[in-house]
Amino acid sequence: YPARLDPTWEVTGSMNEFRYDVPVVLLPNGRAFVVGGRGEGAEVNAEVYDPATETWSYVPSADLVSQACDFTLTAMLDGRVLLAGGEWDLPSSTIVPTAQALNTTTFTWQALPPMLDARTDHRATLLPDGRVLISGGRPPSSTPLASAEIFSPTTNSWSATGSLIVGRYLHEAVEHEGRVLVAGGLPPGETSTETSEIFDPLVDNGVGGWGTPRIFANSRYGHAMAPLGNSRAIIFGGTFNDQALTTMKSVQIYDFDTNIWTSGPDLPVPAGVPGLMFGRAARALDGGAIFTGGCDGYQFCDDPSDLATYFDPVTGAASP
Repeated sequence: YPARLDPTWEVTGSMNEFRYDVPVVLLPNGRAFVVGGRGEGAEVNAEVYDPATETWSYVPSADLVSQACDFTLTAMLDGRVLLAGGEWDLPSSTIVPTAQALNTTTFTWQALPPMLDARTDHRATLLPDGRVLISGGRPPSSTPLASAEIFSPTTNSWSATGSLIVGRYLHEAVEHEGRVLVAGGLPPGETSTETSEIFDPLVDNGVGGWGTPRIFANSRYGHAMAPLGNSRAIIFGGTFNDQALTTMKSVQIYDFDTNIWTSGPDLPVPAGVPGLMFGRAARALDGGAIFTGGCDGYQFCDDPSDLATYFDPVTGAASP
């Protein structure tokens, strides 16, 4: 009969630099790559993790010499890594349309044409045809972006696609069979949104566009989202308001076949903890999802969590 061995956590090699607000991408050779982020000097360098030796080593950081964070990193099908947007020249935090591509064999960077819009806290989603969808984000002005654009690795060029129905940043995105679900985030104003939208690259004569927003329970940003087995996506935690910052433990599940949101079991947080925000989620090999970390405080995560939760795609149970 089927059985699952609960995984255990083991200590591995530490990075050479302390950093946060930094994405991690898996390279074609199985190593992991990080660059920039916030930290004490970490914003200008890059590191690679080798699982064979469980060690980190510095690699060239190229043009990231002015300190950068809150950009996106996307491992593309051609073996390159796309870096797009973000805040540069910390601590002045200039929002830029900068784009670069990393050759993961030589670890050299290639300057690319800039994005059509300068943005940070946006989301980048790899499409099955190898292109990369950039959605939303925070521009140099105060109004969240509704614009979206697509990077073509074959031509190294950007093109506009349909705009989001609800402009937003700090949202999350998941791809499924060519379509992309975006959910939550901060729209204009200080209160998060409970809307989600589906991007279809085939509509509008192949330009691509967004469908009618679907509503889920408990408006939020700072949540985590991951693909889930059987054509679904799952949202964990988050916070409601940019000022109140009340964290939540609720879980929402989206079905791509029915276009319906349903509630899942709450995160099994300790007693007295209202919920978690800014954690990470990933799909497990069995189709389930794993949620890790996060915090129930704000700014620098004064109350970080060591919680790890597994969501079973068959039973629907959430367990530590």
